[in-house]
Amino acid sequence: QENSILEIAELILDITGSQSEIVYRDLPEDDPHRRNPDIALAKNVLGWEPSVDLHDGLVKTVSSMLVRYPEGVTLGLSDEQRQKIDETFTREVLP
Repeated sequence: QENSILEIAELILDITGSQSEIVYRDLPEDDPHRRNPDIALAKNVLGWEPSVDLHDGLVKTVSSMLVRYPEGVTLGLSDEQRQKIDETFTREVLP
């Protein structure tokens, strides 16, 4: 499924509970207009295909960042935001 950058940004804001503002910029000339890669080669040659959906993958990524950077300096998250991510990970990804 193809997702726009805006959809992904909004999903990240929702997962993290961030109040960050989404900033719109002009696209570079060589920017791809479609972001839905053809993974047929990976399926055929490697027998690989994605097994994690976008939401769960982002929750896992953010949770991993919280473990790697427990002080939250890189992410700038409040304790409340960190708790929300932990609860989302436990409720939606672990089962």
